[in-house]
Amino acid sequence: MPDNEAASSKVDISASEACTRSGVFALLMSVLCFLLTPYWQSRENEVSLKKYVAYRWDLVTTAETIAETPTWRIYKASHPSAESISIAQLLDVKIEPSPIEAKAPKAEPKLPNKRRNESHPQPATEKGQEPVTVPGRPNPPKDVRITVAPTDLSVSMLRPIDYMARIAELLSLLNDSDVLSRSRRVSRFFDVSIVRWASKRSNLMYGNAFSGLCIPKMELEILDQSKKSSYADTYVPKLDDQLVRSCLAFEDVQDLAHFELPSLTNPTPLGSRDWTQIELSPGALPRDPYMATVVVEILLFFALIHFGAYAREAVLSPTFPAAGTLFSAFSRPPLTLLVLLFALWCPLLASLGVAATSREWPLWICSGLILYSVLSIHLVLQEKSYFSSLSLRVFKKVIPAVKKA
Repeated sequence: MPDNEAASSKVDISASEACTRSGVFALLMSVLCFLLTPYWQSRENEVSLKKYVAYRWDLVTTAETIAETPTWRIYKASHPSAESISIAQLLDVKIEPSPIEAKAPKAEPKLPNKRRNESHPQPATEKGQEPVTVPGRPNPPKDVRITVAPTDLSVSMLRPIDYMARIAELLSLLNDSDVLSRSRRVSRFFDVSIVRWASKRSNLMYGNAFSGLCIPKMELEILDQSKKSSYADTYVPKLDDQLVRSCLAFEDVQDLAHFELPSLTNPTPLGSRDWTQIELSPGALPRDPYMATVVVEILLFFALIHFGAYAREAVLSPTFPAAGTLFSAFSRPPLTLLVLLFALWCPLLASLGVAATSREWPLWICSGLILYSVLSIHLVLQEKSYFSSLSLRVFKKVIPAVKKA
């Protein structure tokens, strides 16, 4: 009998130690999940900044490409002040390229065939002559005229200025209040840079309005009070898209394209042998935040599975919760048991927080796995009524005692 009790005590202690190790590791992973949440909150700002940089460089490339297109050269040759014309007017311009001469090929004269003419005489087509009848063939009509193919033809096609529609589209994309406002939140550098660029755009439009290039019939800025209150100091108001095209000339777009242009760097040492190496070390998480989040949640899931496996072993003991074990230490004071209950469900809270903030479906799958593991542990412990002391009746008795103490 004492041998059975000693063996049972060793099993309880071993299960308790294993649960303690896996529980502490699961709590550490939960803390890492909570620490990764701010990154996912600011991820939309970084995505908006990537869009802003891509639009700015696309605007530079498109403006430089237009200056080299044949349609722009033809239009500029006939309109020396083409760069001072607004984008709205340039969108309506139709260019007639150089006409393509399409002359019909001349038919080569054929030598008369004496035998052919004798056997098949051709009908006369000159005025005043009647066609010659051929035996065995129907008589041709009297009014027969041979049509001659036209010779001097020219083909012309009106076409708009190449890539001018893309300029108008990029100006509209760079007029997105959400993209500009979120991009300012990434860093102080982009905050100042975007403010300077937006101010220059507004100043050019106001200057062109005073010079008579456009006649604004409304306010340039469209204020949205809800966005202004949410973005606070980083809010950039949206401008009317039609006024942006009407009050900006092509030379203004060229100036805006190069003003406060974000610089691009290439940190990858192409051509070297070490540029494809993976920087990982044992015990370290990946540097990519997305992969780090996935790895943390996978480790968290396996830690909870480990905890649940040894919790089942502990529940099988007839003396559960055995004295001197983890479950016995946290079972007696109700407030301490409440801490253990919170620690049990804390991994799920951390995982759901990251999944809801990131809106990535793989993280929702990880949250589902963690929910399964946490719920199974809770049900295993509840089979022994482990959390029964956390009833309202018990708290009504404990809270007054705590206040008196």
